[in-house]
Amino acid sequence: MKITMTKQMQLFIESLGISIDALQKKANIADARWQHTLTISDLDYVNLLQELDQLLTDEQLVVFSQIENLNMFIPPLFAALTAKNGYEGIQRLQKYKRLIGPMEMNVIETGQTLSITFSFVRVNQELPRFALLAEQLLLVSLVRTGTGENVMPLMIEGPYSYGAKIEEWLGVSGTKNVKNRLVFKKEDVMQPFLTENNVMWGYLEPEFTKRLYQVSTEKTFSQNVQAKLFSAIPTGSFTVKDVAKSMGISVRTLQRNLAAENTTFQKQLQIVQQQLAFHYLQRSDLTTDDISYLLGYADTNSFVRAFKRWTGKTLSEYRLPR
Repeated sequence: MKITMTKQMQLFIESLGISIDALQKKANIADARWQHTLTISDLDYVNLLQELDQLLTDEQLVVFSQIENLNMFIPPLFAALTAKNGYEGIQRLQKYKRLIGPMEMNVIETGQTLSITFSFVRVNQELPRFALLAEQLLLVSLVRTGTGENVMPLMIEGPYSYGAKIEEWLGVSGTKNVKNRLVFKKEDVMQPFLTENNVMWGYLEPEFTKRLYQVSTEKTFSQNVQAKLFSAIPTGSFTVKDVAKSMGISVRTLQRNLAAENTTFQKQLQIVQQQLAFHYLQRSDLTTDDISYLLGYADTNSFVRAFKRWTGKTLSEYRLPR
Protein backbone atom coordinates (compact mmCIF):
# COMPACT_ATOMS: atom_id res chain seq x y z
CA MET A 1 0.00 0.00 0.00
CA LYS A 2 1.07 3.57 -0.68
CA ILE A 3 0.39 6.08 2.09
CA THR A 4 -0.26 9.74 1.39
CA MET A 5 0.96 12.56 3.62
CA THR A 6 -0.48 15.93 2.64
CA LYS A 7 1.41 19.19 2.67
CA GLN A 8 -0.80 20.34 5.57
CA MET A 9 0.29 17.36 7.65
CA GLN A 10 3.92 18.05 6.81
CA LEU A 11 3.52 21.67 7.91
CA PHE A 12 1.86 20.53 11.14
CA ILE A 13 4.84 18.28 11.91
CA GLU A 14 7.18 21.18 11.20
CA SER A 15 5.13 23.38 13.57
CA LEU A 16 6.16 20.97 16.34
CA GLY A 17 9.79 21.83 15.64
CA ILE A 18 10.56 18.79 13.47
CA SER A 19 12.38 19.39 10.18
CA ILE A 20 10.70 17.40 7.42
CA ASP A 21 13.91 17.31 5.40
CA ALA A 22 15.86 15.97 8.38
CA LEU A 23 13.11 13.45 9.12
CA GLN A 24 13.22 12.21 5.54
CA LYS A 25 16.98 11.68 5.69
CA LYS A 26 16.87 9.96 9.07
CA ALA A 27 14.10 7.63 7.88
CA ASN A 28 16.22 6.81 4.82
CA ILE A 29 13.35 7.32 2.39
CA ALA A 30 14.85 6.84 -1.04
CA ASP A 31 13.92 9.15 -3.91
CA ALA A 32 11.15 10.89 -1.93
CA ARG A 33 10.43 14.59 -2.29
CA TRP A 34 8.30 16.45 0.23
CA GLN A 35 6.00 18.22 -2.17
CA HIS A 36 2.29 18.99 -1.90
CA THR A 37 1.45 15.34 -1.36
CA LEU A 38 4.01 12.72 -0.36
CA THR A 39 3.38 9.06 -1.17
CA ILE A 40 5.43 6.51 0.75
CA SER A 41 5.45 2.74 1.25
CA ASP A 42 4.40 0.79 4.35
CA LEU A 43 8.04 0.32 5.31
CA ASP A 44 8.85 4.02 4.86
CA TYR A 45 5.87 4.81 7.09
CA VAL A 46 7.23 2.51 9.79
CA ASN A 47 10.65 4.17 9.50
CA LEU A 48 9.05 7.60 9.91
CA LEU A 49 7.29 6.47 13.08
CA GLN A 50 10.55 5.16 14.48
CA GLU A 51 12.32 8.45 13.79
CA LEU A 52 9.47 10.51 15.25
CA ASP A 53 9.79 8.31 18.31
CA GLN A 54 13.33 9.63 18.75
CA LEU A 55 12.50 13.27 18.06
CA LEU A 56 9.22 14.11 19.81
CA THR A 57 8.99 14.95 23.50
CA ASP A 58 6.01 13.81 25.57
CA GLU A 59 4.57 17.34 25.43
CA GLN A 60 4.79 17.29 21.63
CA LEU A 61 3.29 13.80 21.54
CA VAL A 62 0.22 15.05 23.42
CA VAL A 63 -0.17 17.93 20.95
CA PHE A 64 0.27 15.54 18.03
CA SER A 65 -2.49 13.30 19.37
CA GLN A 66 -5.21 15.95 19.69
CA ILE A 67 -8.11 15.19 17.37
CA GLU A 68 -8.65 18.89 16.60
CA ASN A 69 -5.11 19.06 15.19
CA LEU A 70 -5.43 16.01 12.97
CA ASN A 71 -8.99 15.39 11.79
CA MET A 72 -8.69 17.95 8.98
CA PHE A 73 -5.69 16.03 7.62
CA ILE A 74 -7.01 12.50 8.12
CA PRO A 75 -10.54 11.91 6.74
CA PRO A 76 -11.25 8.69 8.74
CA LEU A 77 -10.91 10.73 11.94
CA PHE A 78 -13.44 13.23 10.66
CA ALA A 79 -15.72 10.30 9.78
CA ALA A 80 -15.40 8.99 13.34
CA LEU A 81 -16.44 12.39 14.74
CA THR A 82 -19.62 12.39 12.65
CA ALA A 83 -20.77 9.17 14.38
CA LYS A 84 -23.61 9.23 16.89
CA ASN A 85 -21.33 8.26 19.80
CA GLY A 86 -17.85 7.04 20.69
CA TYR A 87 -18.84 3.41 20.31
CA GLU A 88 -19.85 3.93 16.68
CA GLY A 89 -16.90 6.27 16.07
CA ILE A 90 -14.41 3.65 17.27
CA GLN A 91 -16.07 1.02 15.08
CA ARG A 92 -15.75 3.30 12.05
CA LEU A 93 -12.13 4.04 12.80
CA GLN A 94 -11.41 0.32 13.15
CA LYS A 95 -13.01 -0.37 9.77
CA TYR A 96 -11.18 2.41 7.90
CA LYS A 97 -7.91 2.40 9.83
CA ARG A 98 -6.10 0.84 6.87
CA LEU A 99 -6.75 4.03 4.89
CA ILE A 100 -4.45 5.91 7.26
CA GLY A 101 -1.46 3.59 7.37
CA PRO A 102 -0.26 -0.02 7.81
CA MET A 103 -1.83 -0.39 11.24
CA GLU A 104 -4.92 -2.13 12.53
CA MET A 105 -7.19 -1.82 15.55
CA ASN A 106 -8.67 -4.80 17.34
CA VAL A 107 -11.80 -3.96 19.34
CA ILE A 108 -13.07 -6.38 21.99
CA GLU A 109 -16.44 -5.74 23.59
CA THR A 110 -17.60 -7.10 26.94
CA GLY A 111 -20.72 -6.34 28.93
CA GLN A 112 -19.27 -3.24 30.57
CA THR A 113 -16.11 -2.33 28.63
CA LEU A 114 -14.61 -1.69 25.21
CA SER A 115 -10.97 -2.78 24.82
CA ILE A 116 -8.76 -1.64 21.91
CA THR A 117 -5.33 -2.92 20.86
CA PHE A 118 -3.06 -1.79 18.01
CA SER A 119 -0.57 -3.57 15.76
CA PHE A 120 1.17 -3.23 12.42
CA VAL A 121 -0.32 -4.92 9.38
CA ARG A 122 2.16 -7.43 7.82
CA VAL A 123 5.19 -5.63 9.22
CA ASN A 124 6.75 -8.04 11.70
CA GLN A 125 7.87 -5.67 14.46
CA GLU A 126 6.68 -3.90 17.56
CA LEU A 127 5.04 -0.50 17.44
CA PRO A 128 7.48 2.26 18.48
CA ARG A 129 6.54 4.14 21.65
CA PHE A 130 5.43 7.20 19.69
CA ALA A 131 3.19 5.16 17.37
CA LEU A 132 1.43 3.27 20.16
CA LEU A 133 0.95 6.17 22.56
CA ALA A 134 -0.18 8.51 19.78
CA GLU A 135 -2.85 6.01 18.72
CA GLN A 136 -4.06 5.49 22.29
CA LEU A 137 -4.12 9.19 23.10
CA LEU A 138 -5.87 9.94 19.83
CA LEU A 139 -8.76 7.64 20.74
CA VAL A 140 -9.12 9.31 24.12
CA SER A 141 -9.08 12.70 22.40
CA LEU A 142 -11.70 11.48 19.90
CA VAL A 143 -14.13 10.48 22.66
CA ARG A 144 -13.50 13.68 24.62
CA THR A 145 -13.98 15.91 21.59
CA GLY A 146 -17.13 14.14 20.47
CA THR A 147 -18.82 14.08 23.87
CA GLY A 148 -17.50 17.42 25.16
CA GLU A 149 -16.65 15.59 28.39
CA ASN A 150 -13.28 14.87 30.02
CA VAL A 151 -13.66 11.11 29.55
CA MET A 152 -10.85 9.09 31.12
CA PRO A 153 -10.01 5.53 30.10
CA LEU A 154 -10.58 2.76 32.60
CA MET A 155 -7.12 1.36 31.82
CA ILE A 156 -4.21 2.02 29.50
CA GLU A 157 -1.17 -0.20 29.11
CA GLY A 158 1.72 -0.99 26.81
CA PRO A 159 5.39 -2.03 26.78
CA TYR A 160 6.62 1.53 27.43
CA SER A 161 6.66 4.08 30.22
CA TYR A 162 3.89 6.66 29.80
CA GLY A 163 5.55 9.54 31.59
CA ALA A 164 4.16 12.19 33.92
CA LYS A 165 3.02 14.63 31.20
CA ILE A 166 1.04 11.98 29.36
CA GLU A 167 -0.50 10.51 32.52
CA GLU A 168 -1.49 14.01 33.63
CA TRP A 169 -3.34 14.55 30.35
CA LEU A 170 -4.98 11.10 30.50
CA GLY A 171 -6.03 11.44 34.12
CA VAL A 172 -4.91 7.86 34.84
CA SER A 173 -1.60 6.09 35.32
CA GLY A 174 -0.31 3.91 32.50
CA THR A 175 0.62 0.30 33.21
CA LYS A 176 3.73 -1.24 31.70
CA ASN A 177 2.87 -4.55 30.04
CA VAL A 178 4.18 -6.62 27.13
CA LYS A 179 0.84 -6.21 25.33
CA ASN A 180 -0.92 -2.94 24.60
CA ARG A 181 -4.51 -2.21 25.57
CA LEU A 182 -6.80 0.79 25.99
CA VAL A 183 -10.01 0.15 27.90
CA PHE A 184 -13.07 2.41 28.15
CA LYS A 185 -16.20 2.01 30.22
CA LYS A 186 -18.91 1.29 27.70
CA GLU A 187 -21.20 3.85 29.31
CA ASP A 188 -18.58 6.54 28.58
CA VAL A 189 -18.28 5.74 24.87
CA MET A 190 -22.05 5.41 24.52
CA GLN A 191 -22.53 9.09 25.35
CA PRO A 192 -23.90 10.98 22.30
CA PHE A 193 -21.45 12.91 20.15
CA LEU A 194 -22.06 16.63 19.85
CA THR A 195 -20.27 16.38 16.49
CA GLU A 196 -22.70 13.85 14.98
CA ASN A 197 -23.42 14.60 11.32
CA ASN A 198 -25.35 11.92 9.45
CA VAL A 199 -25.68 14.06 6.33
CA MET A 200 -21.90 14.43 6.01
CA TRP A 201 -21.39 10.73 6.66
CA GLY A 202 -23.84 9.96 3.88
CA TYR A 203 -21.50 11.74 1.48
CA LEU A 204 -18.33 10.22 2.90
CA GLU A 205 -19.26 6.55 3.31
CA PRO A 206 -19.45 5.55 -0.38
CA GLU A 207 -16.02 7.02 -1.10
CA PHE A 208 -14.51 5.42 2.00
CA THR A 209 -15.94 2.03 1.06
CA LYS A 210 -14.59 2.38 -2.47
CA ARG A 211 -11.13 3.32 -1.22
CA LEU A 212 -11.10 0.48 1.32
CA TYR A 213 -11.87 -1.98 -1.46
CA GLN A 214 -9.00 -0.56 -3.52
CA VAL A 215 -6.60 -0.96 -0.60
CA SER A 216 -7.74 -4.52 0.09
CA THR A 217 -7.16 -5.54 -3.52
CA GLU A 218 -3.81 -3.80 -3.93
CA LYS A 219 -0.89 -6.11 -4.60
CA THR A 220 1.69 -6.63 -1.90
CA PHE A 221 5.23 -5.51 -2.66
CA SER A 222 6.36 -9.12 -3.04
CA GLN A 223 3.58 -9.73 -5.59
CA ASN A 224 4.86 -6.76 -7.59
CA VAL A 225 8.38 -8.21 -7.48
CA GLN A 226 7.03 -11.56 -8.69
CA ALA A 227 5.30 -9.84 -11.61
CA LYS A 228 8.62 -8.29 -12.64
CA LEU A 229 10.40 -11.63 -12.32
CA PHE A 230 7.89 -13.44 -14.55
CA SER A 231 8.84 -11.17 -17.43
CA ALA A 232 12.52 -10.80 -16.51
CA ILE A 233 13.57 -14.45 -16.05
CA PRO A 234 13.10 -15.50 -19.70
CA THR A 235 15.31 -12.57 -20.78
CA GLY A 236 18.17 -13.66 -18.52
CA SER A 237 18.29 -10.24 -16.79
CA PHE A 238 16.72 -10.98 -13.43
CA THR A 239 19.29 -10.15 -10.75
CA VAL A 240 18.14 -8.11 -7.76
CA LYS A 241 19.82 -5.11 -9.38
CA ASP A 242 17.92 -5.71 -12.64
CA VAL A 243 14.55 -5.98 -10.90
CA ALA A 244 15.16 -2.96 -8.66
CA LYS A 245 16.06 -0.87 -11.70
CA SER A 246 12.92 -1.96 -13.55
CA MET A 247 10.84 -0.88 -10.53
CA GLY A 248 12.60 2.49 -10.31
CA ILE A 249 13.98 1.91 -6.81
CA SER A 250 17.33 1.10 -5.23
CA VAL A 251 18.39 -2.45 -4.36
CA ARG A 252 18.36 -1.48 -0.70
CA THR A 253 14.78 -0.21 -0.89
CA LEU A 254 13.67 -3.40 -2.67
CA GLN A 255 15.28 -5.56 0.00
CA ARG A 256 13.85 -3.48 2.86
CA ASN A 257 10.31 -3.67 1.47
CA LEU A 258 10.58 -7.43 1.02
CA ALA A 259 11.93 -7.77 4.56
CA ALA A 260 8.86 -5.87 5.80
CA GLU A 261 6.78 -8.69 4.32
CA ASN A 262 9.01 -11.34 5.95
CA THR A 263 10.56 -12.50 2.69
CA THR A 264 13.65 -12.04 0.53
CA PHE A 265 14.44 -11.55 -3.14
CA GLN A 266 15.85 -15.08 -3.33
CA LYS A 267 12.63 -16.57 -1.94
CA GLN A 268 10.53 -14.64 -4.45
CA LEU A 269 12.83 -15.75 -7.27
CA GLN A 270 12.41 -19.39 -6.26
CA ILE A 271 8.62 -19.01 -6.10
CA VAL A 272 8.51 -17.66 -9.65
CA GLN A 273 10.98 -20.24 -10.97
CA GLN A 274 8.84 -23.01 -9.47
CA GLN A 275 5.67 -21.69 -11.08
CA LEU A 276 7.38 -21.30 -14.44
CA ALA A 277 8.86 -24.78 -14.14
CA PHE A 278 5.44 -26.35 -13.54
CA HIS A 279 4.10 -24.45 -16.54
CA TYR A 280 6.93 -25.48 -18.84
CA LEU A 281 6.78 -29.13 -17.74
CA GLN A 282 3.28 -29.39 -19.21
CA ARG A 283 4.71 -28.72 -22.66
CA SER A 284 5.91 -31.78 -24.57
CA ASP A 285 8.07 -29.69 -26.93
CA LEU A 286 10.47 -28.55 -24.19
CA THR A 287 13.37 -30.68 -23.00
CA THR A 288 14.84 -30.50 -19.51
CA ASP A 289 17.73 -28.50 -20.93
CA ASP A 290 15.28 -26.05 -22.54
CA ILE A 291 13.39 -25.53 -19.27
CA SER A 292 16.60 -25.10 -17.31
CA TYR A 293 17.69 -22.41 -19.76
CA LEU A 294 14.31 -20.62 -19.66
CA LEU A 295 14.43 -20.55 -15.85
CA GLY A 296 17.86 -18.93 -15.88
CA TYR A 297 19.89 -21.83 -14.45
CA ALA A 298 23.57 -21.93 -15.37
CA ASP A 299 23.40 -25.71 -15.92
CA THR A 300 20.72 -28.39 -16.08
CA ASN A 301 21.95 -30.25 -13.00
CA SER A 302 21.32 -27.18 -10.85
CA PHE A 303 17.71 -27.07 -12.05
CA VAL A 304 17.25 -30.82 -11.48
CA ARG A 305 18.52 -30.53 -7.91
CA ALA A 306 16.33 -27.47 -7.25
CA PHE A 307 13.24 -29.25 -8.55
CA LYS A 308 13.90 -32.24 -6.32
CA ARG A 309 14.25 -29.84 -3.38
CA TRP A 310 10.95 -28.10 -4.21
CA THR A 311 8.79 -31.17 -4.76
CA GLY A 312 10.61 -34.16 -3.32
CA LYS A 313 10.31 -35.78 -6.76
CA THR A 314 12.55 -36.19 -9.78
CA LEU A 315 11.52 -34.56 -13.05
CA SER A 316 10.51 -37.90 -14.56
CA GLU A 317 8.36 -38.69 -11.50
CA TYR A 318 6.63 -35.35 -11.74
CA ARG A 319 6.00 -35.16 -15.51
CA LEU A 320 2.27 -34.81 -16.04
CA PRO A 321 0.46 -37.45 -18.13
CA ARG A 322 -0.14 -36.38 -21.70
